Amino acid sequence: MDQESTDKEKSPWAALVENTELREALMKLAEKTQRVIFLRFWEMQTIEEIANELRMEWDTVDKIIDGSLLTMREMLKASRKNQADDAA
Repeated sequence: MDQESTDKEKSPWAALVENTELREALMKLAEKTQRVIFLRFWEMQTIEEIANELRMEWDTVDKIIDGSLLTMREMLKASRKNQADDAA
């Protein structure tokens, strides 16, 4: 069994996210943050619905989403830069 297959089996995101880079970025987030991202983008819940379900303030949920998207964007940029450097 190769490493990618093993990683896919361990990842709760494996069945949801085909893009390996995105899946790896999601897995690096805190568990609570992953839950918020899942509810927002896979379950299509509103920020208010997420706040109610997780018993959090609306502002907190909004900050988690904004911060995690920024963090993942930076992780993906770094990953792509490393890939480009490796290819050069």
